[in-house]
Amino acid sequence: MLARIVICLSVLFTATNGASAAYWKWGCRGQLGEQQMIFTDEKLLIVNDKTPFGDVRKLEIEDIIGAAEAAEKSGKAVAVYDNKTDDSGLVKEFEFSRGEDKKKLLLTEKSSRKIHVERHHPAGRDSYIGIFVKIFRMTRDGEPPRNITMQCRESYLSTCAGRCKTD
Repeated sequence: MLARIVICLSVLFTATNGASAAYWKWGCRGQLGEQQMIFTDEKLLIVNDKTPFGDVRKLEIEDIIGAAEAAEKSGKAVAVYDNKTDDSGLVKEFEFSRGEDKKKLLLTEKSSRKIHVERHHPAGRDSYIGIFVKIFRMTRDGEPPRNITMQCRESYLSTCAGRCKTD
């Protein structure tokens, strides 16, 4: 019996020792006429704001998330939708819904162009930054479908996954 416990504990220790976690965030911003659309892995907001985006290569995920949070807190957001798509990154189709009125919004990617990619290995970790310009087909309840061009950023930073040196 003691041998079985030791074997189980060693298997458990080995399995968890090589486990990895990561920081993975992504988001997009785009103009929707006089409004701005911002979405992240959690929410989509439509905001009464025409703030210029600047250079897409300098787009930071924190700026996208910060803009979404600021718009929601300030009351500029005219519509807030929850992301109903599983968190699989920048996928080909996103479904969002509003809780209070059950309205749905669907974004289907029509095209994607990679603008910038960075890959690094800081301290044995994997780091990836991808900047894209994507065209989505937006379908919203009760409105005709239309296209929206969005600037998107995807950031990934893994743990060392056993490659870090511990001194």
